[in-house]
Amino acid sequence: MAKGLLNRLHSGINQLYSQGQGRYFPPDKKDEAINSIQIELFEELVEEYQRTQRLSDYLLPFQDFKDQPVAGGFANLPIDYGHMTGLQGLKEAGVSEKTETDISGTTYTETIAKVILDGEWGERVNDPVLPPELEFPIVRMTKNKIQVEPKEVPFIRISYIKVPTDAIWGFTMSSDGRSYIYDSNTTTELVWPVTAFKELLKRSIAYLGIPMKDSIGISYKNS
Repeated sequence: MAKGLLNRLHSGINQLYSQGQGRYFPPDKKDEAINSIQIELFEELVEEYQRTQRLSDYLLPFQDFKDQPVAGGFANLPIDYGHMTGLQGLKEAGVSEKTETDISGTTYTETIAKVILDGEWGERVNDPVLPPELEFPIVRMTKNKIQVEPKEVPFIRISYIKVPTDAIWGFTMSSDGRSYIYDSNTTTELVWPVTAFKELLKRSIAYLGIPMKDSIGISYKNS
């Protein structure tokens, strides 16, 4: 997360206004633009990842993983889930040397979970020769959950790209009530790295309909 990135974007947009480019936008309108274009950029980069299996530097801060409990053969997707990058089953220790310990002190072993296509699921679940086992679990994606076999797998580790959260530029009002004063304590910051500043600014001003004549000259440092 780049500390102060959201404020820099707001300042960059304000700088264009002070130069006579476009009209003035209050903080909520700038937030609306920034949040709209960050989802647009995020979706484009996820599509690129799906094609190339290479993660853009812009997406590195969005990498995450969660250990989700399995109940009745199903695990919920994380609430901030965007796109899957990997799955692992977590079972009781005893087979592999790679182990994880949860907060209760119970130790689990990591095993790679094989993702199965819907059309192959029934055949694979009922395979008499190589049925799903704790050492070799299988999974498939459903609408909002991950189905796991065998059902006795206690946890599934989901590695994924999390979706961006809405950024909120926090502020207080000046004593005369005419100016917005930035407040980092009430700001919900952007997760993007500093290197994404120009791309985010370019898309934000396009969203707001501001002429792009001199915007490319605004840097992270001087915004």
